[in-house]
Amino acid sequence: MASFDWNDIRFFLAVARDASLSAAARRLRVDHTTVARRIAALEAHLGLHLFHRLPRGWKLTPQGQALLPKAERLEAEALSVGRAALEVGPLTGPIRLTAPPILANRVLLPALHAFQQKNPGITLEFDTSAFHLNLSQGAADLAVRVGWPQETGLIARKLCDIAYGVYARTELAEADLPLLGLGDGWQGSSQQTWLDTQRAGRLVPLAAGDVSTLLAAARLGWGAALLPCFAAADAPDLSLVAGHQPPDRPLCLILHADVRRAPRIRALADHLIATLTAAAPMLGQRPPVRESP
Repeated sequence: MASFDWNDIRFFLAVARDASLSAAARRLRVDHTTVARRIAALEAHLGLHLFHRLPRGWKLTPQGQALLPKAERLEAEALSVGRAALEVGPLTGPIRLTAPPILANRVLLPALHAFQQKNPGITLEFDTSAFHLNLSQGAADLAVRVGWPQETGLIARKLCDIAYGVYARTELAEADLPLLGLGDGWQGSSQQTWLDTQRAGRLVPLAAGDVSTLLAAARLGWGAALLPCFAAADAPDLSLVAGHQPPDRPLCLILHADVRRAPRIRALADHLIATLTAAAPMLGQRPPVRESP
């Protein structure tokens, strides 16, 4: 059998995990037609039918199921080689960092600029999507994340707590407003679990996956939103709603165990630890509920 492009395994695994051409394309940051073409090329080369093309997604065939664990082992070996190379590499090269959008723009971006100015040989790829990238699968080198990681093989360090509150327009803060929801990417999170306990079966008028959208919706009077207190601090038209006491959430720095000794990863990790430790008082502050006049 002639050699094939090993990169096609990445496309196979992305479609297998997401069961969707468009979702796999977003994961790989390519057009969906590219994903379809690479899967077709892999199938033609192997002489196998790997996926059922269904109206509501792509499902592995028995042949695809048989190939999956072998492809995952190939991926794990390739990632291991890359991480080993990082350990002996110089203080240059790319670093992929992921963090929540609201934290990225308000706290991390100035710190990253200062870090890159001191380390011009390092290039930063900064992902600020609301979804968690999988560090075990090599989607990022470092993550700043609200909450502890669920993936295996990762090291997490708690940096501080983030205070949360339920906010609404000040003139509506004592009204019986519905709670706004979180998007699908938050399912299973402690924030979503807490919201579910507070709703008592009421209709959710709006669900959004990022803090900025929820903040804007609360300012419009759409409902009451669960927000990090530091994010709501710059919205003078919002007030804490009495009667809600959401728990604080840990802010963690997360990296894969195999890259913790890489010089450039260690340098950025130390810089982020210093930055977010200094920001801890601001991130953990919860203002008092305003008293009724």
